[in-house]
Amino acid sequence: CTYKTEGSIRTTTGSGFFISPKGAVLTNAHVAQFMLLEKSNRDGTTNCVIRAGNPATTAYEAKLLYISAAWISENANLIDVEVPVGTGERDYALLFPSASLNPEPLPAQFPYLNIHTAELSETNQFDNVAVAGYPADPLYEEGAGAPLPFISADTVITDLFTFNRDT
Repeated sequence: CTYKTEGSIRTTTGSGFFISPKGAVLTNAHVAQFMLLEKSNRDGTTNCVIRAGNPATTAYEAKLLYISAAWISENANLIDVEVPVGTGERDYALLFPSASLNPEPLPAQFPYLNIHTAELSETNQFDNVAVAGYPADPLYEEGAGAPLPFISADTVITDLFTFNRDT
């Protein structure tokens, strides 16, 4: 996602995944934060794209579906900081593809991850999990059009944070 003003261009990147057949994308709030400026009184424009495939290439224009009001409240003062540092708490957002950026139309159904939504307990600590994403290193080395390779790894749950309890 980018935010352009007359004197600067700010960019945020992050991995996200389709979590519904209708195209909802789960990503980080800090990725989508500039989309909040779209309706503000600031002089600037926002643009956010979704890359898809392996390697990932630009596929869709993105619009903001949801971002946590609590995250906004806690991080609003960091939006102008060059290298913001937060706790990561509530750092999630939902985007959706609003238009295709290639000759094909938006698909009727998106390939999606069927996410596990049951609450985890302390007994899940040290369970095996797979993590995946699209590291942004090629963006910095080759520019915004660089294809992004999909990377995954196996690890274990070492710390457990939930939405329902202060753990």
